[in-house]
Amino acid sequence: MTDVDQILRDHAAAAEAEPSPDGWERLVAGLEDEPPLVVSIDGRARNPHPRRWVLAAAAVVAVLVVAGAVTLTRSQVDEDMIRPADTAPPTTAAPTATTEASAGRPVIDDASRPDRIAAVLDQNGDGVKDVVRLEGIGVYEDFVDEQGHEATRVRAPEVTMLVDGTSVPFYPIESVEVLPDGTVLYTAGNAVHGVDIDDGAPLGRIAVGRNPAASANGRLIATILPRGDVWVYDAPADTGSRLDPPAEGEGEVTVVSLSPDGTRVARQRVLRDADGTVVDTAVDVTDVGDPDGWEEVEHSPGIGLPVWIGDDVLGVGIGTREASEGQTEVFTAQVGMAHLSTGEVRWSVGMGFRHLEATPAGDWVIADFGGGLRAFAVVDGWLWDEGTVVQIDGIVDAAW
Repeated sequence: MTDVDQILRDHAAAAEAEPSPDGWERLVAGLEDEPPLVVSIDGRARNPHPRRWVLAAAAVVAVLVVAGAVTLTRSQVDEDMIRPADTAPPTTAAPTATTEASAGRPVIDDASRPDRIAAVLDQNGDGVKDVVRLEGIGVYEDFVDEQGHEATRVRAPEVTMLVDGTSVPFYPIESVEVLPDGTVLYTAGNAVHGVDIDDGAPLGRIAVGRNPAASANGRLIATILPRGDVWVYDAPADTGSRLDPPAEGEGEVTVVSLSPDGTRVARQRVLRDADGTVVDTAVDVTDVGDPDGWEEVEHSPGIGLPVWIGDDVLGVGIGTREASEGQTEVFTAQVGMAHLSTGEVRWSVGMGFRHLEATPAGDWVIADFGGGLRAFAVVDGWLWDEGTVVQIDGIVDAAW
């Protein structure tokens, strides 16, 4: 069991054992005769989940988000999180072929999870960030600790240098993206370069801008230009379109993501204080063909780090406003998902996350929690926490 898994288990067990009786009684009394708080993004009230699940979730995580126009409904988490035995899973649909009817947990095929990723980190300790391939991720090994207890931990992946940061002049390497054909995109300054993930062969400059994101077929690449406008580049056709930047005072664009079908773009805006620390974040969405059509995905505790996991569903970080307080980098309290057509926002598990990235098919999401990477499977409209797959400090960005 990883350190992160143990922290989550201890936190949940403590909440189960002593749910603060006085506060719990007030909570139950306050909700007994009142309808559950459900305010959707588009203004349509929705409550697909039983009230007792909301109460069980409150007891486990002690989190209530009351302000603003967001619905936070609890998604299931991995086996290390404790759910009361008499509580049904939060779904109105009958169990599907991928779901264990008794436990409500889907049967997730670990073989479908990619076993290698590209990452930005300082591999050789020279103080310069490199692009590396991490292979054999999520492989667990048994060991015996100092007290003689048998346990399981994540095996260290094989690390292969793809781009030595000292070979990139003038600018540090900042971010990576992986295309379906195995091309790794990385940014340095305002240029996007390519390298083969298998042998590290350089592929030259691919596009302009920074923090690239690609459509599922790898044809379209979105980047952020210096003023905050988003450039959507059609690589085969060598053409592109520019989407408008935020108005003055509405923040800087730091993350961009393309929907799998390449028709829509999501961006993260970050508002900062005079000292550069994060004040708030927001997520906007527009069609590629509508340069000034940005519409904000409404939020209460702050959402950010958007990544498409379906043509109408965004993986997001939730609680960015509080988690990023006093920081110059955006952090998120939970990983969740926003269903754009219904206005529902669900959260999965709470930690200090940053840098979300999805597979091209949108069936897996990885999140950087500072000490490594954690995997989430996307099944039946939910994010399922599948635990730590890489335990390495110093990862700046990662993609698979």
